[in-house]
Amino acid sequence: MEMSLVLIFVILLATGYFSKRRFGLLTVGLILGYLISINVAQLVAGQIQTQGVKLESPPLLVVTGVALVLIPSIIMAFIGPVHHKTHHRWITSISYAVSGVFLSLLTIAQNSSDLIIKSQPISTILEYRSIILVVIVLLAFLDLFVIHGSKRHKKDK
Repeated sequence: MEMSLVLIFVILLATGYFSKRRFGLLTVGLILGYLISINVAQLVAGQIQTQGVKLESPPLLVVTGVALVLIPSIIMAFIGPVHHKTHHRWITSISYAVSGVFLSLLTIAQNSSDLIIKSQPISTILEYRSIILVVIVLLAFLDLFVIHGSKRHKKDK
């Protein structure tokens, strides 16, 4: 399970860095995916199973849930405003990857709690998941609307 989370982190880090997109936009995609995953992961997994696809480890419900979390943000990586400075791209990509791993971990915990290793850091993260989720949402909206607000050009007189 840890290797899957590391792989998700690396993929999201590369996506965030090479797409040059802002943290707020990518994170709103993750949050949208998380909400979709909460509401329709079982339905989608059931539809996939009726097509004959079966997974033993990890369960199909977990794979479907994580995919539903990640797909909207990866789609959003191809639209919207970009960063031009390298250090902004690194900060954005690391924050995006951490947020993606966190939301993937929440999805895994919701769909198959026996896959989560009961270590102290993971239990603490899951215990404070509501606070962490609110902080991620606030940072995303701050990035979208406050930090990078619209640029007003002054007219020459």
